[in-house]
Amino acid sequence: MSLYPRRIVACLAVCLGLSLAIAAAAEVNVAALRCEYRVDPVGIDVTRPRLSWHLRPGDSARRGVRQTAYRVLVASSTERLAENRGDLWDSGKISADAMAGIEYLGEPPARGLRCWWKVMVWDERGRASPWSAPSFWTMGLLGSEDWQARWIGEPATEPPTSENLGYRSQEGKSIGEPKWVQIDLGTSQAFDAVRLFESRRQLPNQY
Repeated sequence: MSLYPRRIVACLAVCLGLSLAIAAAAEVNVAALRCEYRVDPVGIDVTRPRLSWHLRPGDSARRGVRQTAYRVLVASSTERLAENRGDLWDSGKISADAMAGIEYLGEPPARGLRCWWKVMVWDERGRASPWSAPSFWTMGLLGSEDWQARWIGEPATEPPTSENLGYRSQEGKSIGEPKWVQIDLGTSQAFDAVRLFESRRQLPNQY
């Protein structure tokens, strides 16, 4: 092989490398994804949460970078998101420079659902960015019907009467069963001044 073709190959390689370097430097990346101004929040209680992100130039020396359009994908799984399938929401290309307060406009997610999302943008030169790294938010409980638990607290009390004299206790199935006791002494008393004695009340099914 002559020297001349070798020089051509070397020049082509250098030009290709410079082109790739320039493209990488011109690239804009999307970072700092947030939902309701939090990173990967859990327990979101609104059906249309607000999304936001920042731009990060591929070259730190690049100035005047701005967004001219964006596209948001929201999916119900990481697999669907990786396949660019926004089964919950695909905003399509939206011509706007807004990067905060972007309202989710997909179907209202079910309670407890983890929603995975990512963003790509177009810069002032019309060049598309790569997709951002995936982020997520998890839906919380949205209505009273979603709550299945009961409040934890002490049992309801009755005011002292001549019948109970301010004393109440949990009913037990046997004499040795531990149970709570509530006593209203009427005035403050030292703890070690209180004495409890076995009740003479007959328990059910005991003779």
